[in-house]
Amino acid sequence: MRTEISDIIQSFFIRFSQEFRSSNLEAFEVIMALAISHAYGCYNPKQWADYLDIQPQKN
Repeated sequence: MRTEISDIIQSFFIRFSQEFRSSNLEAFEVIMALAISHAYGCYNPKQWADYLDIQPQKN
């Protein structure tokens, strides 16, 4: 199971790195963060912050 998840994540990295190679690195990082967060069931920044047990916004 762990190998399967690793293969899926690696395929995401390969696909997105090829598509965003000529673009801004920040765009690639954002897409990868969203893809990985979706794998953990976090679909918005608030859910991701709750999952990481951090405050979603700075005061």
